[in-house]
Amino acid sequence: MGNKKNGAGSDNEMLENGEEMTVTLTLDDGTELECVVLTIFEAGGRDYIALLPLDGREAEDGEVYLYRYLEDAEGNPDLANIEDDDEYEIMEEHRRLDDLYNLLSGNVTGSRMDIETYVQRCYLERILYAANRRFEEMSAGQFELRMFDIDKAGKGKNRGLDLMVY
Repeated sequence: MGNKKNGAGSDNEMLENGEEMTVTLTLDDGTELECVVLTIFEAGGRDYIALLPLDGREAEDGEVYLYRYLEDAEGNPDLANIEDDDEYEIMEEHRRLDDLYNLLSGNVTGSRMDIETYVQRCYLERILYAANRRFEEMSAGQFELRMFDIDKAGKGKNRGLDLMVY
């Protein structure tokens, strides 16, 4: 198995900085498979790595490869197969919890908003209902406050909390 990295620094630092790392896996049948490193994470006192193939049937299927991640004395990375069922279940449970955390925090590609913004949006809808009853009297029914539709909302952390006056 070969390892290709972009830039300098530790693997975790590179992932945190948003730099893409790739790894070339040599499979049992001798074929090589280029993969992007999705994440390196700790579970059950050991480090693991999740790899997503860049090309081929595996990439189309969205198949993710999971390995134990090791570093030698000089800091060179190495991967080892996970052969113990108990170890695999601990690692898989961690991955599911991490996926849930990323979904709730809005860190998933295509995610509309994080859970905090969703809750704030629910409160804001109630506030707008009460405010519009008062605003209707003040403006003789001419104006109304509305939240933007989520698809038309602005960008950024508070996406989904945008208001318009109609």
